[in-house]
Amino acid sequence: GTVPPRTLSLVGLVDAEGMVHDTRITLSFIPDSYQLAVSITDETGKNQSERLLAVANGVIQLIIYEDDTDILLSAACTEFSRLDRYYVVSIALCRDRHLITAGVSSEAFRETNEMFVSTSSATYEAISSKMVSYSPLTVENAETGTTEEIDVFVLPMIAGDQAEGVLSVYIRSSATVTEQELTTLQALANDIAYGIWSRRLEEQ
Repeated sequence: GTVPPRTLSLVGLVDAEGMVHDTRITLSFIPDSYQLAVSITDETGKNQSERLLAVANGVIQLIIYEDDTDILLSAACTEFSRLDRYYVVSIALCRDRHLITAGVSSEAFRETNEMFVSTSSATYEAISSKMVSYSPLTVENAETGTTEEIDVFVLPMIAGDQAEGVLSVYIRSSATVTEQELTTLQALANDIAYGIWSRRLEEQ
C-alpha cells in the first residue's frame, strides 16, 4: 500500500466500431494487499478540445495577418487538419447563389464534400436561416468496403447581416461533439467570414 500510483503513457484503445480512443491507464495497489486497481480514463474528448483551441488560435492569427483571401482559406483548412482524424472541416463560399468549395481539411474527403455541398439542402438551409443545420450522411469506408453513418453540422459563416458561405463539420457518429465545440467552431466560421468581408471591402 505504500507504492504510489503509476500512470502509463497515453495509449490508443480500439472499440468494437473501430474507433481509436486516447486512453490513460493508472495502476495503484489496494492498501494492505498485493492486488492492483486499474483505472482507465478516456481522454479523447479532452484532447480534442485542446486541439480545437490550438486550431482556433492558428486561424485567428491567419485572419489578422494574411491579406490574400485564397491563402487565408487554404491555410485555415490546413489548421483544421490538425484536429482528430474523426473530424473533417470544409469551407464553401457563396458565389452567384451557388456554394463553391474553397478548401477541405482532408483530401481523401474532397469528393464526398463536393457531393454534399452541392446536393444537400442542409447547406442552403444554414445560409437562409443563419443557424446551424444538421444532416446525417452515409459514406463508404474505402479501407473496409463498408458504409457508415456520419454526422454533418453545417455552420453559416456570417459577417454583419450576410452569410459569406458555410463551414461544414463531418464527424463520425461514434465520436462525440460537445455544444462548446460547436460554439467555438461557429465563432471561427464567423471570424473567417469577417476576414473575407473586410478584405473585399478593402479591395473595393
